[in-house]
Amino acid sequence: MASMEPRHDTNRRLELVQSAWKRISTHLETARHRLYEEIRNYPRPIPACDQHFNYLLEERARITRELDRMHEAVRESLSRSDPVGPIEEFINSSSYLDDDARQTVRSSLKEGLSGPGA
Repeated sequence: MASMEPRHDTNRRLELVQSAWKRISTHLETARHRLYEEIRNYPRPIPACDQHFNYLLEERARITRELDRMHEAVRESLSRSDPVGPIEEFINSSSYLDDDARQTVRSSLKEGLSGPGA
């Protein structure tokens, strides 16, 4: 029976880590969706020298790279003995996560890791 507890703890930790990544992913996907909607609804015609539109296109490329970076961090996180480290590194370096999003992820991890049965 004692052998089940470490497995249970490992499963619980894995669930918490996956939940944290899901929160981050949802936040980034929402930001990407808002950006795509702004581009899609941008008033026509669009001159080639429209700085704001060009900025939106650059942001679209940046958010795509950020999502790619997140997917790589998820893979790294799930293969490490300390899966929380890559989450912290990612949220500290992401320019698309505001303070509220960072705090929400940190709080859910801390609460889950220190809660009953942790």
